[in-house]
Amino acid sequence: MDKTLQTGEKIFFTNLILCIVSYIYFTILPLNEITLSIGYIFFIAYFGINFYVGNTSDLNILESLIVGTIGCAIGLFLLFFALYAEIIMKNSEVALWLIRPYFMPTMSLVKILFDDITIIYPILLIVINISLVLMGSITRKIMNKFKV
Repeated sequence: MDKTLQTGEKIFFTNLILCIVSYIYFTILPLNEITLSIGYIFFIAYFGINFYVGNTSDLNILESLIVGTIGCAIGLFLLFFALYAEIIMKNSEVALWLIRPYFMPTMSLVKILFDDITIIYPILLIVINISLVLMGSITRKIMNKFKV
C-alpha cells in the first residue's frame, strides 16, 4: 500500500505542476498557432506521465486504478465544485472557470477539436488518465511475460 501511495503522489504532484505551468502559459500568452504548437508539449507530457508511471511501477490492476485516481485527485477536487456550480447554481460559466486549470494542459487539442467545452470534458480526462495508468501497468505485465 505504501508503494501505491508513493506512486500516486508522484503522479499527483507531476500533474499539479503541469496544470499550474500550462495554466500560466495559456493565460499569459495569446492563443495563436505558435502558442498552440508549443502547448502540445504539455499535452504529451500530461498524458504521457500517466502511462509512464503505470509502465515503470510494478502495480496490479487494483493498485493501478488507485494510483490513477490519486493522480487525478486535483481534477476530482475541482470537479466537485464545478458540478456544484453547474447543478445547484445552474451556472455553467463558473463551473468551467473552476475546472479550467485541470484541462489546461490539453488546451492545444481543445482549441482544434472542440467549439465549446462542457463539464463532460474534464470527466473524460479523468477517465482517460486513470485508464492510461491501467494500460501502462498492463503493458508492463505483458512485456515481462514475453521477456526472454
